[in-house]
Amino acid sequence: MKIYENILCATDFSPSSKEALEQAIYLTDAFKAKLTIVHYIEPIIMTSYGYGYGAGCQALEEEQLTAGKQKVKELLSSHQLSGVETIVEIKRAREGIAELVDSLNIDLVVMGRHGHHAVMEHLLGSTTHNIINQVCCNVLITEGRELED
Repeated sequence: MKIYENILCATDFSPSSKEALEQAIYLTDAFKAKLTIVHYIEPIIMTSYGYGYGAGCQALEEEQLTAGKQKVKELLSSHQLSGVETIVEIKRAREGIAELVDSLNIDLVVMGRHGHHAVMEHLLGSTTHNIINQVCCNVLITEGRELED
């Protein structure tokens, strides 16, 4: 059995990512590993429909960044976690997670599945689908059922 030393848990605060966090905490304790929790805010992209990167979009991204940091802080508090590295950034999740796997020497990514795109992406979620094809480490995907207390 592989011994995990560095576990990365990606969250978007969905039911599947909440389950992913539960699994990541369990595995972190079991393997005495280091846990990093990451949340990415997708950048706003300019389109012909009036959305674009400008003063208004930058303000919205900053607002989402502040809210994301607060939600991560609440996750840490609600799970009584300390000594956990957290990363909250404006970046495409699929790119950010792949970069972290390399830069932090991650040997397990734990994340939920979500999304409603093509058949495979419907089953896994587009970000999850991309991550399992990009990273050179194990990936644990949670299904997202509601957790019982």
